[in-house]
Amino acid sequence: MPLTVYLDDCSDDNLLIARIKQAGHDVISPRGIGTAGIDDRDHLEYAARHGLVLLTHNPQDFIDLHELWKMHQRQHSGILLVYRDNNPSKDMTAADIVQGFGEAHCFWLADRKHRQHAEPLALVASQRVNCSD
Repeated sequence: MPLTVYLDDCSDDNLLIARIKQAGHDVISPRGIGTAGIDDRDHLEYAARHGLVLLTHNPQDFIDLHELWKMHQRQHSGILLVYRDNNPSKDMTAADIVQGFGEAHCFWLADRKHRQHAEPLALVASQRVNCSD
């Protein structure tokens, strides 16, 4: 299932954009729409207002924002969190991140089956998720 992904400033990278498009997804870059440099809250607001899944390499700030939105009973279309150790041998490549889209989406859908009010928060991780559960 193709996603429409909105990148925050930390994720706005030409190689990642190219990989996302090659995989058949749509991608919106802050540089492309004039939102570069805005606050994380504003990035999430933009993504939510336009029904976009937000992708960030800044997980803790967006987990905090997600929790704040949850507390105020606000909804968004999802946040894909990419963790990195700043170690090229461990960090995910652009191709790894895009491959993780399907796994994260599958994880989110599986989680919704088990909880009545699943949160639209997914983790892009290098571990495999079994979609058949």
